[in-house]
Amino acid sequence: PFPIELLTAPLVHEDELTARLGDSFDDLLDSGYLHSTALAGLYQLTYGEQADYETEAAQRALGADVAAVLAELCTETALIADPYKAGHYHPRIALERSRLFARFPEEVQNRWRAVSDDYYYVRHNELFRTTALLRLGALTSHTRLLLCAEDLGMIPASVPAVLDELQVLSLELERMPKAFTPTGWARPDSFPARSVATTSTHDMPSLRGWWHSLSASEQERYYREELLLTEEVPDEEVLYRRIIEAHLASPSAAVLLPLADWMSLDSRLWLTTPAEEQINRPEDPHHYWGYRFPRSLSDLQAAAPEWRTHIKHLITLSQRL
Repeated sequence: PFPIELLTAPLVHEDELTARLGDSFDDLLDSGYLHSTALAGLYQLTYGEQADYETEAAQRALGADVAAVLAELCTETALIADPYKAGHYHPRIALERSRLFARFPEEVQNRWRAVSDDYYYVRHNELFRTTALLRLGALTSHTRLLLCAEDLGMIPASVPAVLDELQVLSLELERMPKAFTPTGWARPDSFPARSVATTSTHDMPSLRGWWHSLSASEQERYYREELLLTEEVPDEEVLYRRIIEAHLASPSAAVLLPLADWMSLDSRLWLTTPAEEQINRPEDPHHYWGYRFPRSLSDLQAAAPEWRTHIKHLITLSQRL
């Protein structure tokens, strides 16, 4: 029901266009930025790249608001043409979360899921494995340092075996389990020995930022199901200490925590809002990575001797020193 030529450019239903664009919908049809298709109610964007709507000419012709909407709708593309092989296409990642996918009949949705799963999780596993062994093998053979992989998020199934063969440490995060867990979190006491445990990275909210992003019910569930505690949810300082203690007690070969997460132990050192502690925002293509720590290390050491003693005490209790 969906010809190939309609799946290689942004395809959007009239209901979505009128809801997002209002009176501008007819103007865009008249000016050629939109055109109808053979499928009832579905329209294509004439220009399918987000960069097309970021030019000075497009901003002037469309207005900033309309240009921003059209740029966002560029993601409603199902297939990406292979630049090296004419007539070959790649499935757009995560199309299942798009408005276009919701318009597919159930049979088409099921077939799409099968194709997408094969493309992203099966077809290239051997290529990823051999390439990783070649490149990472060259790296591991030329250093005595312990290497740690950033093996978070969407990774090929061949990665764990490659890391194991090369003895490269994995990176373990409680809030990003690598397999299904009943709670949706990965318990630190289940981390593999050949790993680095951490509470956050530069690409995500800090420990405080993550906690504040949870609803009251999610906070309660985490406290009961993950920390396995029965008393009332304590003050934030105590909560963060228990989270850090759990990571220090994990089987991981190393525990490396961001400085902001160490500072969560002492409310006097909460120098910024939780949101401001996040260093990078990879979901925002326009984010300027200009983060600077709010105090110098020497000032921090002088201002908070008890905090330093507290950290040393926790590390000593965990027998990591």
